[in-house]
Amino acid sequence: MAKFLGSTTREIDGETWRLVLDFNAICHFEEAVGGNFFERAEDWQTGSGVPRARELRALIHAALQAHHPQATLQEAGRILSQGMEIFEALMASAMTGAEAGPEKKPQAAVP
Repeated sequence: MAKFLGSTTREIDGETWRLVLDFNAICHFEEAVGGNFFERAEDWQTGSGVPRARELRALIHAALQAHHPQATLQEAGRILSQGMEIFEALMASAMTGAEAGPEKKPQAAVP
């Protein structure tokens, strides 16, 4: 199996948020929504399914847990509200095992 680890960092309202998409985040996501992450991610990538809002928020919340375990679902929703590209950057970074930033080229992921 290929490496599945990615991260991205964003500054929102003066706060820096580091999101990590790894197997811990995947388990957190699956516990929150009750679905299989990899099946859903494949649907999203192939265009045969669109992420539901609660899935997006759950994924962002899950990705926050490594560096911001105190983060709430409301904060995850606020982060998503600033720009949906954070979801796309996070997914892309995990698929390539890279760090993704708003204006950075991918580099090795640092969990």
